[in-house]
Amino acid sequence: MALVSLFFWMASSAVPSNDAKARDDSIEVPELAKFENVSPALYALGWRQLRVKERPAAQFDLINGSTIAVTAKDAAGFLYKPLRSDGVQLRTMQWSWRIDTAPPPSDLSRPGKDDRALALHVWFPVSVERDSPWDLIKSGLGQLAGLPVPGKVLTYVWGGIHPNGEKIPNPYLEEDGVIVVRRTGSAKHSDWFMESINFAKDFEIAFGYPAPPPSFVVISADTDDLKGASRAFVKDISFNG
Repeated sequence: MALVSLFFWMASSAVPSNDAKARDDSIEVPELAKFENVSPALYALGWRQLRVKERPAAQFDLINGSTIAVTAKDAAGFLYKPLRSDGVQLRTMQWSWRIDTAPPPSDLSRPGKDDRALALHVWFPVSVERDSPWDLIKSGLGQLAGLPVPGKVLTYVWGGIHPNGEKIPNPYLEEDGVIVVRRTGSAKHSDWFMESINFAKDFEIAFGYPAPPPSFVVISADTDDLKGASRAFVKDISFNG
């Protein structure tokens, strides 16, 4: 896992920038590593898991053949799956989700205080034309290690103190990530809600140029900062042009 800690943290760069956009050195950047004990049922469907190093791993299970249960108690983790477009230009994503238990709403813009029960992410590949040489090196190392290394990241969250629709710069990803609040942390729990988003439009608004084809869909939970617990469910994830 030494290779992982060299280049891979919270789905992006672990190397501080030296320019004016450098990340605050006081921010503790969690490192991600492969989690080997993936649910066999999810593994068979092409899902893989990442854990946050030195912290308990969130648990992902397949129930009823199609629903992913996400459980985290003072824990964090990411479940990811490669996307294949089959020649179709994907632009939208739909899914249904439910939260039964959630940590207290927190400020998602504050590193180390940004717990949430559930998020879905769309990861985009590193761009030869737009990203730095170091990003390209990380991407190559990730492929050799069998790990995903995204360029840009859109995160759709259920949680936090922010109102529905608010867009927040991802505090860990500098200019490479944006958080979109789909449901605030005080939203009603224990019911299913269906979501439909145009991630291609969100990408262009966030980053200023047309979205490339997405490379991974990711599900995550994060309750390790404020020592909370969550139990949530996701189903019917689909992508369309």
